Amino acid sequence: MVKSMIPSPEIFQKNWTALKEKSPQFLTWWESQPDQKGIELIYTLSGLPDLRIETKDGKKISLYNHDHPLSPIEQDLQDRQFLKEGVTFLFGLGLGYKAAQIIDRMENGHILFIIEDNAAIVHLALSLNDFSEAIRQGKLSFCLPEEDAVRQIISQQSPKLLDGKISLEMENFAPKISSFYPAIYKSCQRFCNSLFLSYNTFVSLSDTFVINELKNLPKIAAGCGTEGFCRGDFSRIPAILVATGPSLQKNIHLLKEAKGKALIIAVGQALRVLLAYDIKPDIICSIDFGKPNYLDLEDVIQDATMPLVIDSRVYPEIPFEYQGDLITPVCGDDILAEALSEHQERVDRGKTVAQLGLNLALAIGADPIIFTGQDLALGTTSHVFGAIADTKVELQDGKILESNSQGKSVNEAFWVEGIYGGRVLTTKVLMGYLEDFENTIKNFPDRCFIDATEGGALIRGTKVMTLREAIDQYCQKDYDIPNLVERSLAPLNPDFEKLIADLESVNLLVNKILRINRKLKKPITILKKLLPETEGESFSDSQKKRFEELSQRISHGFEQIARAINSHRIIRTALGRVRHALMQRENKFQAGDSIHRKAKVTLRRYELAYKGFEATIRRIKRVMDDILPALREYSIFSQERQTKDKKQTADAHFRLGMCFKKMGCLRRAIPEFEQAALWGYKREESLGQLVDIYITLEQFEEAQSCLQELHPDPQEEERIRQRILTKKEKCLMRYLTKAKERSSEGDFVNAIVYARKVLAIDPESDIASQILAKSLDQRQEKIAATQEEVRQFREETERKQELARNLSRARKLVQENAFDQAISIYQEILATHQDHPEAHFGLSRAYRGKKDWQAACQELLWLSERYANKAQVHAELGDVYLSMADYGQSFQAYQRAIEVDKNFAHLYLRMANICIHLGKIEEAITHYESYLNLNPADYHSLVKLGDCYLLLGAREAAKIGYQAALRIQPNYSPAMERINRLSL
Repeated sequence: MVKSMIPSPEIFQKNWTALKEKSPQFLTWWESQPDQKGIELIYTLSGLPDLRIETKDGKKISLYNHDHPLSPIEQDLQDRQFLKEGVTFLFGLGLGYKAAQIIDRMENGHILFIIEDNAAIVHLALSLNDFSEAIRQGKLSFCLPEEDAVRQIISQQSPKLLDGKISLEMENFAPKISSFYPAIYKSCQRFCNSLFLSYNTFVSLSDTFVINELKNLPKIAAGCGTEGFCRGDFSRIPAILVATGPSLQKNIHLLKEAKGKALIIAVGQALRVLLAYDIKPDIICSIDFGKPNYLDLEDVIQDATMPLVIDSRVYPEIPFEYQGDLITPVCGDDILAEALSEHQERVDRGKTVAQLGLNLALAIGADPIIFTGQDLALGTTSHVFGAIADTKVELQDGKILESNSQGKSVNEAFWVEGIYGGRVLTTKVLMGYLEDFENTIKNFPDRCFIDATEGGALIRGTKVMTLREAIDQYCQKDYDIPNLVERSLAPLNPDFEKLIADLESVNLLVNKILRINRKLKKPITILKKLLPETEGESFSDSQKKRFEELSQRISHGFEQIARAINSHRIIRTALGRVRHALMQRENKFQAGDSIHRKAKVTLRRYELAYKGFEATIRRIKRVMDDILPALREYSIFSQERQTKDKKQTADAHFRLGMCFKKMGCLRRAIPEFEQAALWGYKREESLGQLVDIYITLEQFEEAQSCLQELHPDPQEEERIRQRILTKKEKCLMRYLTKAKERSSEGDFVNAIVYARKVLAIDPESDIASQILAKSLDQRQEKIAATQEEVRQFREETERKQELARNLSRARKLVQENAFDQAISIYQEILATHQDHPEAHFGLSRAYRGKKDWQAACQELLWLSERYANKAQVHAELGDVYLSMADYGQSFQAYQRAIEVDKNFAHLYLRMANICIHLGKIEEAITHYESYLNLNPADYHSLVKLGDCYLLLGAREAAKIGYQAALRIQPNYSPAMERINRLSL
């Protein structure tokens, strides 16, 4: 790549022409930018230019190494790879050195995107580096320096995230120049993280998603959609979204006041905690895909009577055990989607259960939407007290250590802005969730979003309030929420014929894939036997030929499978993980690879494909064989109920009851069996099924009533009675044991839950009553203790805010030269905060403004004793001594500042000036040289060094200093004048 030592109009023109051809939008932006000042080229000792920029606060910053700009860049990139088909985003262009180095190292197909918002910098970089060919070939592209534009490009490239082929690079100097670079870099980093989590989850759980969705399909199809909720009944009604962050403890007791005044939507994890606080949410949500998350709802889900909103891919035990109204937002890629009306209202499922709740609240028109418990950050624990998923959190060596009864995990630590300022600890996953929330909020500027979490991460776009304030301001009007929810329940009513036909076509494909895959087992086995065990063994021509024949046969079989897979989205989705693994194992042979290695790689890929297809497709087949009969039954029997024939009606009720029972809809099965029991010939069978359901639901009194109506023979009656008694005793023992355990652990939340379950079965249980009473007392104590913590926190926050306001006022008064008023405020602060360093420091500056050097010195001496490692204190103390003409003390203070912090090397110049003032020219030279060792490109100081040598009569040494200055800044007139004088 052509590089120029000085800006070249010819190079710029070549780049401009290429940009006009490939990136006209960026060029339009660049040409619209105003002239930018405060930018100058200076030259390093290597001869390559450096860039000096004046920041908004007047500081001048050089971007590169003073000796050689490329050295640190080359060192940084020496072990880096820029892989084929990869993408790199470089935030900050500078003079293009790093961009040029990356382009030289890139493999074919890699793309470098530049994000730079300073048009003058772009002009200089394009005048020094010929990027034209890289631009034309698509290797280099310039992004519009706007967050949405960069995110759009990242989104287009997002499939590469899974393979680690997208990297974000920020130039080291970028944050020093402008806040633009770190802001957009962090934003894009969070966006990449969010996309990665989505893709990674989808690929790694693709088969689980499909299996779960298929298992859930019968119950979802018999349930409700979100269409009824989107009719406008909830328009402008407040909604409170309850998550399980640790901060929920601060205000959970207040939620009871919001009942009937806001729609309370809670995540499933919060259900047991809310029930323990006597709060019944109006709607709960669950999207969790795996069994561990099912534990959050275990033992309480059967008691939940409010509607449950689920993702169609939720862990199947959750909807199967749930007995209330089931609501499923059907999205475009759901299996059920094509069997529904085109006008079906839809709610995006979201990546998290809280996001699902937010999407529902938005779709139904709720306003305002109030968050609580939505920390998206970690405290000393991960969740509110009593949540099953709660873990202890520690920060060790920059890593997050989470531990609970099930084990420990270590995660990378991240920090984000807190709701009350400062930084709060979070994880990569929670950062992704935060990103999703903020993006969603940004898309609804007409809605009011209130963050009443009272802790955790700041969610941009929300109004920060306490829950107390939010309820008082927004939740004062009464609404008949239960009636509104009931009216909104609209059955999905899918086209069962279409749905079943679609699933039957999947079944045919499943059988076809299994047949083809089965036929491939034998040739793969033979192929494996043909392969020599070690690379050194011979691979005869006949073996090679046989290997190639079998490979072709296997490849043909997999091509048939691939066509079958691609012909239906369900199969294609289910095999996402296998397909990605195969892509990772794609045969990429290098020149010189042995035949043995090629054969081994090929065989491994065949084995991976065979095993992956076999395992996943067999799982799908088992599920399909189970759900298709249930769907057919439900479709047929629900129609048969309309007939008037008594025998046929009784039979239809009974069969539909059995169908509901198989689907897990036990409460819906009860009225069917009750209707069937009205007809004599189905009476005993129906009552028997009712007994079985009531035992499953742990409603033992109802089971006994059904048994009394059955009048079976004495032996059968005793058998059923014993079954009821055994199950009742098992339940009592289990729940009582858990209540005791939780109570002994101090977990009053779950002690309340389990004690109440015992009392629901046996109201006379003294032990359960005692545990419940004790736990309720502990609950009140916890509320009181938390409120006291909140009160103290708010008082401390108010004190800090008042202190910050006073400090700000005093600083401003110093800037306005109102020194006496500033001194008065600082002294007031020190009356209550006597060791506050900023107040002492500010007071010293106010005294300096009044030229009261003794008072200023006294304050700085106090600070220097207590904050000996603060270079700024020593530097200012040196300035005060200098103003007092105490050169010795000033000199020592400057020396101490430099010892503490090398960034204060500019003080060498003040020390040199002191030496010159005292006539110690040789010492002044020593200090100039110390400074120039750290700042070799400072041509101003090189001239002053030359002047010192000239004072000593060392003309040649002086000339060397002046010449060095001119190498860095060729047209620097003071250096030129001095050399001209020396030449006379």
